[in-house]
Amino acid sequence: MSALFYTRIDDSPVGPLLLAGDSAALHVLAFGVGSRPREIDADWTPDTKGVLSDVRKELDRYFAGKLREFSTRLAFNGTPFQNEIWKELTRIPYGETISYLDLANRVDNPKATKRALLELEKGQRTLL
Repeated sequence: MSALFYTRIDDSPVGPLLLAGDSAALHVLAFGVGSRPREIDADWTPDTKGVLSDVRKELDRYFAGKLREFSTRLAFNGTPFQNEIWKELTRIPYGETISYLDLANRVDNPKATKRALLELEKGQRTLL
């Protein structure tokens, strides 16, 4: 994995966001406040080169109601189960919600409802 760049969006409609990624993909999109805000890793570099500018533009369009599907590539860097859960989340259409039980069923593991919730709490992406 290449070095990650990061930026913050302090004025999003859902509160402060932290983004981290490289030229190939977005690795982190997390809330910057709350009970478990994502911290900036010591080896990340501030994005002074605009590596994350396309992601920011997509988020601006999304929050303005002009974007329903993201084209930003995502990097899934978790356990196999986490990656499966995160990938399944990207398949939920714009404006729809599902329960944790539905999510567990979608990954063919209906007994994993609580585990799915716990993995989401460890998640790196909140919107995409």
